[in-house]
Amino acid sequence: MNFLHCEHISEELLDEIRIKKNVILYNYSEPYSLFPASFPHNPPEVCGFEVDGSRAIFYHLLTEFDDTFDITYVGPDIHLKQNYERVKKAVRYSSLDLKIVSFPWFFVYEYFYFKDRDSYTLKEDIQFSTKYNAIFLSGGKRYCRDYIMAELSKYDNFIFSNMGYLDDDSNRKIHQISPRITDPYKEIFEYELLDDCLSISCYNHMSKEKETLLVAGDQSSLDSVWNFNNFNSWKKIYFKSNLNRYKNPDQVAFDNGYFSRDQQPSISQLEKTYLEKNIPAPYQLCPWYWYNIVPDEYLESAVNFVCESQTDIATHVTEKTVKNFFYKKPFLTFGCKNFYKFLTDHGFVLYDELFDYSFDEIEHYGKRLKAYIIECEKILQMDLNDLTNIINTFKDKLDHNYQICSDLTNKLFSKKFEHCFSNNSSADLLEVFQENQIKDKYQILQDMIISTHNGAE
Repeated sequence: MNFLHCEHISEELLDEIRIKKNVILYNYSEPYSLFPASFPHNPPEVCGFEVDGSRAIFYHLLTEFDDTFDITYVGPDIHLKQNYERVKKAVRYSSLDLKIVSFPWFFVYEYFYFKDRDSYTLKEDIQFSTKYNAIFLSGGKRYCRDYIMAELSKYDNFIFSNMGYLDDDSNRKIHQISPRITDPYKEIFEYELLDDCLSISCYNHMSKEKETLLVAGDQSSLDSVWNFNNFNSWKKIYFKSNLNRYKNPDQVAFDNGYFSRDQQPSISQLEKTYLEKNIPAPYQLCPWYWYNIVPDEYLESAVNFVCESQTDIATHVTEKTVKNFFYKKPFLTFGCKNFYKFLTDHGFVLYDELFDYSFDEIEHYGKRLKAYIIECEKILQMDLNDLTNIINTFKDKLDHNYQICSDLTNKLFSKKFEHCFSNNSSADLLEVFQENQIKDKYQILQDMIISTHNGAE
């Protein structure tokens, strides 16, 4: 069996599959496109990601290969099997019998693997007073995340970051004269949440015309500028993390402007930091646990609002959600339908002292997002003391969810890994981790594969 990394489709990958014919493709952490099944009630340009581009993994596999190929796909989506069936039905004609395995716990394992915790574990004597009702660490730019910030930023007790990805070009400008396609050129002056997507009215500085567009919530909003309430998407807000809060951080890796509020250096500048200290630059210049640490503002907030990487009909449990289990922080995540049902089915408990989770059952995207916003507003309308008092009544739930994550990780570590897949597929597929840059902890998983192939359990 040949294991191939497959976060997106390329001609090189397709050629390699054609040659090897018997492969396991793995993607343990990245979102993907469900074209042509995405947004069935909307035109194809509302598919989020590239319509039939490199992220449309199922589409390309089903249309490129037939039943002479033995292909297994391992992905993190909690509804991977159901969503594959959606795509297969939409493609209609394919003889490929693609085997599907969902492994949704990559980020849990990454956070809770015991040898690595000191890099992002707070010192025991660290204490914080609660200053804010809620925080939202936005992550990459998506229309759904912009919508959340636009709606909630009117509350003074709500804070949010708005940096986007590390490699976003900090020198881009809002171009009103000869704009480049990579610059934000759509100035939004009105928006509306519809049943299945968002409608935005904007002035397009490319065409010099006003236009109204339908956009998917998960669609990138890098080309757009929002300016509503206290949210201006072009004004980057970034909360600095204090490394002195943690037990054993990599000071060299973080001795750069990534943790500055007013600048964002390029990757070449970070590499220069290593060279100046006569330390070889690692393969990935940004430390692997960069997303695992949190700023003081997170620790000073009573609740964390979260918007996952995919929120329509696919979702996987990323560090955005898992960090709240690790730091024992009450949170409210916006994801796909039945996100919370998935969590409770796997032993997690909900904080229903604070939240009405009934929005989790809503089919239509826009209605689900609107109901999510209402729950967020309830938190922001509460007196801070009342809010913290309620949280203090369910500390046992925070401890319980932390332990669930710890138990999942221990099952992997102790080779009781049959409990870690969302179906009964072969544990051999844990080899999907073999190429991760954190060699030592993933060597444990490779050892499991070897023992399984030898008939050991």
